[in-house]
Amino acid sequence: MRSTVTSNPLLRARLAMTSLAGLACLCVLPPVLAAGPDAPARGPGLFTVYNHLAGESRINWTTCGDNGSGMGCWGSGQIGPFAHACAIVRMADLVVVVDSGDPASAVGAALVIYRESTGTAPSVDFLRRIALDGLPASSTAKCWAAAVRNQLYLGTDQSVRYHAINLANDRVTSGEICGNPTDNVSSDGEYVVVQQGNCAGYFSRGGLQITNGTYGKAFFPNANASVPIP
Repeated sequence: MRSTVTSNPLLRARLAMTSLAGLACLCVLPPVLAAGPDAPARGPGLFTVYNHLAGESRINWTTCGDNGSGMGCWGSGQIGPFAHACAIVRMADLVVVVDSGDPASAVGAALVIYRESTGTAPSVDFLRRIALDGLPASSTAKCWAAAVRNQLYLGTDQSVRYHAINLANDRVTSGEICGNPTDNVSSDGEYVVVQQGNCAGYFSRGGLQITNGTYGKAFFPNANASVPIP
């Protein structure tokens, strides 16, 4: 959905901040990865806030900050609808929503990918949907995702298999570490750790599994990873 821009940015800023203050879930996504040489330039003074209210099928977004001509909020809109959006993660200028699906509606799990633009007319535009056929559909799943380069890893608390998606070619692979559901996925920008109970698997930026074993709780404390959605 394209944004609308007011002629009075300071008034719009006040209205946007008043609106955001009452939301149940407020997710400000820091960049997960540095933008590559071919990625569209992001406005250095702008940020995009995503928020989701429990029970809603769409996620709201608002772009605010300094666009070079003044402070304000310059665009807003929605992405979706989703069957059960359970996590959201930024990869450079991409915003990736994990949708765990809904078996009651025969909607399968998927990644839904959007591109952010923070130019003169901010927008968040749909790019494509990648089906996750090996992930059981669930309208109650808790999800985690994290990325290095083009590789995104995800898992849920209702499946013993994690999934790896190469967003350069949309290839989906999956595996399991020790038979437990996933309870965390995190990244430091160079490596990803997939946690399943007391077991953890470590993966490089090229998708190579470095090691796995029983480590107790393992995670990157400053993880560039997903924001879970209640």
